[in-house]
Amino acid sequence: MRRVPYSEETHFQLWSDCSRGHRWLDNYCSSPYWGVPLDKAFHSGGELVCYRAPGEANLAVFYEREVQGGTLLVPPDAFWLLGSPLLGPDPRAQLGELLRFWSAHPSPQGIRQVLISGLYPDHPLLDVRFWEPLGGWEIETSQRMVASLEGGVDGFMSRRSKNFRSRLRRTIKAATASGLEVEPMPVSCSAAEANAILERVFEIESRSWKGLSGQGIDQGNMREFYRCMVPLLASKGRLRGLFLTRDGSDKAYLFGGLFDDCFRGLQFSFLNTETIGLGNVCQFHMLSLLCQEGCKDYDLGQGMDYKKRWSESHIVSRSFVFQV
Repeated sequence: MRRVPYSEETHFQLWSDCSRGHRWLDNYCSSPYWGVPLDKAFHSGGELVCYRAPGEANLAVFYEREVQGGTLLVPPDAFWLLGSPLLGPDPRAQLGELLRFWSAHPSPQGIRQVLISGLYPDHPLLDVRFWEPLGGWEIETSQRMVASLEGGVDGFMSRRSKNFRSRLRRTIKAATASGLEVEPMPVSCSAAEANAILERVFEIESRSWKGLSGQGIDQGNMREFYRCMVPLLASKGRLRGLFLTRDGSDKAYLFGGLFDDCFRGLQFSFLNTETIGLGNVCQFHMLSLLCQEGCKDYDLGQGMDYKKRWSESHIVSRSFVFQV
């Protein structure tokens, strides 16, 4: 087992590969497409480090910093706790290797406290209750909501209530009648083009209820977060999104990232002056585009009440802290 500082050239693709294809992980929020922008936007004095045994397919990624009395290791997604720092096909063996490494290399500051997040119901570590022999404890859970796109748009709509279908169809019809048009974002483009897309997003956001109340992604760390993420997604052909326009003027946006055959929705918003439910219009047109592409799941992200109408799977992730 080796501990080395994260290097984009050495570790980005490895991190991406190790975070894919595991049913017990939020594959997107455990990936560098989420973790690297988080580190760059919210970095607060520590360093991003990788642990890996030579020749193994497992990788562990932590944000590590010295604090009073010891060393703190948290996952790159320490804000929402959706992603996991333990990546690869055998997390049990991986944790065992890490514990042996940490035992052989005590924290020079005292206690080493470790946070493991993003453990979903099928995670192998939950079966063995790994935290108990370590004297660990559970902290808050997180939830993500996922909609199946099986059967395309018709299949999706068949799994919604009659009232939902009726209201949505009326809203789509009203939006079309008002002159709204759908402009898909490019799935791949240069950094300059991606930044131009973001400027349009930020302009809409600044005039949305979120932006006007100081809660929009056009401000602060969240602005930096997406300034890093969107060009990264676009450089790898993973950006998916759309604008709603009327007479050449932007009225709403929605964007996210495609990871394997799952779309992770990230943000959407619309002008505060619009009276039609453009959030629902964005969602419907986005899932329509995804169905045309053969996407299987639409991950709506962190659990919120309004998302219950759009999703079938409400998946709880667990997080634990222990000291070594």
